[in-house]
Amino acid sequence: MDITTIYYDLTITKGTDEEAEKISHKCNKEFIGDISGEDIFVLESEGRKYYIGAAKMDIMNNTYSPLETSIGAKRKS
Repeated sequence: MDITTIYYDLTITKGTDEEAEKISHKCNKEFIGDISGEDIFVLESEGRKYYIGAAKMDIMNNTYSPLETSIGAKRKS
C-alpha cells in the first residue's frame, strides 16, 4: 500500500495496466507476480493518487463473532 491517513473529496477507482506496471516496478516482482489494473485500487484526493495492490488477497466470510478470532491464544511454556 502507498497511502496517506487523511483524505478530502476521496474517489476510489480501479487502476489501469500502466499504473499496475508502475507499482510492480516499486515492489519485488518475484513476490507479487504479474499484476494488472484489475489488481490495483486508486485512492485519489486533492489531485494526488495513492495505490493499494490487492493481487494476493482473498476475502472470505468470517463466521466468528466480533469478540472471537481464528488465531489461537499464545500458550505459556
